[in-house]
Amino acid sequence: MRRGRDLREHRARLLKERAATVASRRKGAQEKIKKSRLVRDGDAQGRRREHIRKIRQERAQRLRENSKGINFKDTPAHRPGNIPDFQDYKNYQCKLEKPVKVAHVIESLGLGGAQTMMMELVNALNKYYGGYCENCIVNIRYKEPKYDKKLYHSYGVKPIHCQDRKFSTFCEANKIDVVVQHRTSLATCLKGTMHKRCKYVLINHTWHNMHRMRDFYWCDYYISVCKFLHKRTKWPDFVNDSRKLIILNGVENDYISDLETAKMDGTFRSGRCHRLVPSKFKVDSLQWMIGKMHKMIPGHHHYLLGHSAKAKPVCRKTNYLHYIGAVRDRAQKMSILKGLDVYFYETFQDEGASIAILESLACGVPVICKPLGGNPELIHNAVNGFIVQDRGDYLSRMRQMAADPKMVQRIKQRTLDDFNDRLHVKNTACKYMQLFENIIK
Repeated sequence: MRRGRDLREHRARLLKERAATVASRRKGAQEKIKKSRLVRDGDAQGRRREHIRKIRQERAQRLRENSKGINFKDTPAHRPGNIPDFQDYKNYQCKLEKPVKVAHVIESLGLGGAQTMMMELVNALNKYYGGYCENCIVNIRYKEPKYDKKLYHSYGVKPIHCQDRKFSTFCEANKIDVVVQHRTSLATCLKGTMHKRCKYVLINHTWHNMHRMRDFYWCDYYISVCKFLHKRTKWPDFVNDSRKLIILNGVENDYISDLETAKMDGTFRSGRCHRLVPSKFKVDSLQWMIGKMHKMIPGHHHYLLGHSAKAKPVCRKTNYLHYIGAVRDRAQKMSILKGLDVYFYETFQDEGASIAILESLACGVPVICKPLGGNPELIHNAVNGFIVQDRGDYLSRMRQMAADPKMVQRIKQRTLDDFNDRLHVKNTACKYMQLFENIIK
């Protein structure tokens, strides 16, 4: 008996040692493969980084050469501009004999407000002034970027990729008249890359890195999308005041009435739809809703559109917080917003003319927000929403609306009327069209 037991133990020990040996050899082989891949990938990434560094150096050198010896008083930015006497949409009639060709340039095709506003503007120019304006979206990067094709397809646009060193050739081949650069925080001046015959318009969408505005020294006009950005911009001394314009953002809503409202729970529904970054969203707001808002507002349901790994498990704990996640279809997004009673827009730092707010107003949904950045230019208190200071004010305004359904309907109608009068994208497109006409003439 003992001999048989010793034999079994010896056999088990041999199997265990053999398994350990096999595992060790496998681990060693995997480490060798991983090491070789790292070396290979590292070399490839190193070569790519070096190539990009050289391209950036060449571009910076071109900019230095173009600006070397320049008296900035001789640049278009310094000379007095012919400020268009903007007419409203109903009274303006374009008098161009042939269409102006416009290239809308942006460095990133992400999911930000600048990209959304660019698509809205391009669609509006094509829709309302298609006979006078031909538009295309150009992404300038060394390598063709990966972007959310479903999102861009839902807006009916298709970006064109063009390397910055080939952009001048692109402008010449396509006979581009005006280059409109949509400035994000990482944008750089196009003077060293664009064709000399093109007029140059810069649209500033962000208040980040305002000190870099001094690098855009050859623009014909500088557009701020709201008064807040205009005041916060650190304007270079050589830019003439007549070259600085303010054109408020706008979005389209003609198609929204035909959309079917999404089926949603709750007798009083709030929600938000934007990029869930730390400056615009904190998970503790959901905890606050669980602890206070749901208890004080019976039947309240909150809908969260946008990706957040931290928010998802919090929403799963309740049946009145709904985590929908990122929505990449324009119609689906608007159908959800259309079903809200109020848009809960709690942000924590300044921004420009928020596209998230505009999209809510386009659906006739009033917005509750803080007086940060350009928000007071979009929201008129008690007309299309409420300007509040803290969460206590958020709660009191929402309780007031939840207790009076007729009030909700009245403010929704006022919101829609005010949007169509002030913030519809046709008003924005009309001003840009007058600017293009003024530049060409």
